[in-house]
Amino acid sequence: MKTIISVFKKSDMGGIRTFLGYGLAISAFMLPIVNPDLFWHLSAGRYIIDNFALPQTDFLSWTMFGREWFDFEWLVQIFYYSIFKKCGFVGLFVFKFLILSGALYIFYKIIELHKLEKLSFIILPLVAAALITNSDLRPENFTILFFTALVFTLEKTRLNLIDLKRPVFYLKLLLFFVLWVNLHAGYVYGFVLVFFYWFGELFEEALPWIYGREKNIKFSKSKYYLAAFAVSFSASFINPYGYKIFLVMANHHKYLSVLQEYIGEWQPFDLTNIYQWPYIVIFICSFSAILYKFVKSKDIPLVHIISMLFFAYSSSNYARHIPFFTIVAMTCLLSSISNLNFASIKRLSRRLAGLIAAALLLLYYSLFVWSQYNGFVDLKNSSDSALSFLKKNSDKLKDLKMFNYWGWGGYLGFNLYPEYKVFIDGRYIFHSFLNETETCRINPQTWNKFVDKYGFDMVILEREPMKLVIKHKLKKGGHLILRRPVYLLYLPKKDWAVAHWDKKVVILLKRNAVGAKWLKEREYKLLRAEDTENLAILALEGEVEFSAIEKEVEFYLKSNNADLKDSLNENIKEWWNNLSRFNKAKQ
Repeated sequence: MKTIISVFKKSDMGGIRTFLGYGLAISAFMLPIVNPDLFWHLSAGRYIIDNFALPQTDFLSWTMFGREWFDFEWLVQIFYYSIFKKCGFVGLFVFKFLILSGALYIFYKIIELHKLEKLSFIILPLVAAALITNSDLRPENFTILFFTALVFTLEKTRLNLIDLKRPVFYLKLLLFFVLWVNLHAGYVYGFVLVFFYWFGELFEEALPWIYGREKNIKFSKSKYYLAAFAVSFSASFINPYGYKIFLVMANHHKYLSVLQEYIGEWQPFDLTNIYQWPYIVIFICSFSAILYKFVKSKDIPLVHIISMLFFAYSSSNYARHIPFFTIVAMTCLLSSISNLNFASIKRLSRRLAGLIAAALLLLYYSLFVWSQYNGFVDLKNSSDSALSFLKKNSDKLKDLKMFNYWGWGGYLGFNLYPEYKVFIDGRYIFHSFLNETETCRINPQTWNKFVDKYGFDMVILEREPMKLVIKHKLKKGGHLILRRPVYLLYLPKKDWAVAHWDKKVVILLKRNAVGAKWLKEREYKLLRAEDTENLAILALEGEVEFSAIEKEVEFYLKSNNADLKDSLNENIKEWWNNLSRFNKAKQ
């Protein structure tokens, strides 16, 4: 709101362009929530509010139940669950939007600091586009906000607009970092940045001594940055887990290669990823601006060079660090061009460059941002139909050892707690499971070893189109070539029974883990996921009785709620009607 008011106070076209640029930029933050980790954050938030205490051990899984867990993002989780309880996903969507829009407003203040508001209609949408890959609902949203605020503050100290001698500055800095520490571990990059400002200032102060012009180094300003670093680093220990928060970071470092292999945000930047193109543009433009200024005047703050190099390296190796480089690099770019004489550039050239840049940004947003709007939430790792089945049969299934994928654990844990315990979810305590969970399906042998190791009784699989070509011998002679679902090979019918399936998942139960009578009444022996085409062929060939299929179809329609989003009732009904009509026409 402050941005809107300040912009409309301006009478020139620059103010209108800034307003339009800000409006275009914040539209990048209106993409739906897709983060599967949201649910285990909600589980933790619910635990904290219900018990008025922070979790000290895992309570959501059967594999790590009772093991030590440092919930270092506890404050974010309280916000998430409180908002979700009152306003649902709409509230969380708005919350995310406001945090990121707030970070962009602070960056606009950085633009003002360097007196380049006239370029904000280009800079703001470019910065927002570079933040898209981190604009989902995540605790990192707070780090983007706090990191941007820290860059703004440190730039003001560098330009002597904040008095570092005043004790109140360090008190505010301490409170700022204490809050950040308890929101997200990205605060580490905050005190790293403070360290760079100290080192950069120390080097500048040491230059006269290095060149022999002074006998001693005058620690006039660097000593205050050193104090700021000491304060920001000390804040690390003001959290419910004390020094143990660093054990979480050590865990991430230990499994870094695994995280990079299987989790996209930990992987290096990808030139083919269209959502990282703005980052590449910023990378090229910022280093070009620094080089240009170095050639022209060699008057570049060392802190800018150090910070850009560090975060360039970090972001090129780990895509999740792109926001840090974006904020730092664009701030350095603004500083480098703040003294450029734009009036010396022909007016027509300025306008043409501005129009081309604006057109490219509008094209990018229309093709890759606005086209992705899909409501407030678009969760792939979810199935309301599967939840309905599991809740309805919790008395029989709740004690079974469940297998679930990495991305499904949070959703299942939040919605099925406390009756069920999940196998894994997205928390750091499960990093050691990630590699074997991803590689267990290489072949039946590795899968069998995996199943034997953990003794699964219930397997929740995502539906996948992979099929096995099987030669089926007909009763009346001859053969058929059928393409059967791959899970039938990994989970053979003699040991496993299909108990539920819908648009997204298949749930199989180990036969000796549940009552034979109960399972007999609920098992889909014929009507199974990814196998209905084969079933139709076999029925028309006389291999399967239509009455047996009809019985399972009736049970499916009766036991599954057609009103649920992930229900397949209408599809099954249509499939059966078409098969029945075709069979009658054939007769």
